[in-house]
Amino acid sequence: MANCIFTTGSVTQAMKAKRILAEYSIPVNTTKINSEKSSKGCVHGIEFNCNNAANIKHVLKIAGIAFEEFNSDLPG
Repeated sequence: MANCIFTTGSVTQAMKAKRILAEYSIPVNTTKINSEKSSKGCVHGIEFNCNNAANIKHVLKIAGIAFEEFNSDLPG
């Protein structure tokens, strides 16, 4: 089972996303990505089973929560 991450920028937004997704019975965990793995410095987001990515994108867009897909293969 592969895990994916969507970054939300702040811990507050990550927690809000987790709460909203729980209302749809979609399990996620909040996560912090340190500056060594992100080109934007330390960021927060949600981690989840990649099989749920389409549903999560849909719910977050409806909820107005901005997010970006995190790519851990960034150079550096």
